[in-house]
Amino acid sequence: MFAKKYFWFTFIEVVVSVTIIALFSIVWISSFERFFKNSQMLWIKTRILNIIKTENNSIIAWEISSYRITFMTGAHSVLINENFFRNPQLIKLDNFDQIGLSWSLETNNTMTWLWNTKTYIDKVLINTYMLSWSWEKIALNFSSLKDFEKIDIISSIDSKETNRFTIKRIDYSWRESWLIEDTYINYLSWTSLYDKVILEDIVWNKKILVSTWTNPESSYSWIININTIRWNQELTFKLEN
Repeated sequence: MFAKKYFWFTFIEVVVSVTIIALFSIVWISSFERFFKNSQMLWIKTRILNIIKTENNSIIAWEISSYRITFMTGAHSVLINENFFRNPQLIKLDNFDQIGLSWSLETNNTMTWLWNTKTYIDKVLINTYMLSWSWEKIALNFSSLKDFEKIDIISSIDSKETNRFTIKRIDYSWRESWLIEDTYINYLSWTSLYDKVILEDIVWNKKILVSTWTNPESSYSWIININTIRWNQELTFKLEN
């Protein structure tokens, strides 16, 4: 009679096998995480570029007369002002704080008769203001608002729309809730740092305006780097006039 032979893994073989599997798992998980982060940063870049593309197409199609897209260091969003060049009456922003999401609207010095302003958050009407005098101000504050895709402020005088303000988050879409994160514009620069950069287009006459806290808006003829940051990961792309 021959004794049966049993083949067992030795303890060292088991340890080596588990170690190899663990190493492959670590590499695979880190690669997947890196791919996931890169794809989300690319989504944010595409979102910003699509905002610019949409405004350019609206100018070409004569749907709007002008636009201003404001990028501000430290902000989670961009500000879009459409038809700001339209006459005879304009509504302007006063004490504008894009980081804290607070500002006020002010009319010019012409009698407004009936000034109607409506505010929408993600297409839902939040409030309506009715005023009837010149030099009026409307204080708006959304500092407590965290999860939103878009804020629309539509102003009209005597039933005629003047200009429209839109705040668009650069990292949020209500269709994709997993994108609720904190992405902000880290800095705006080329050869020096700026607090605010405006891409402006008045009937195909495009220009870039830059400003700091101490200097007013001035024209700029070079390329601006827009740096966004998320999960300590940076993405830089260029803004050209």
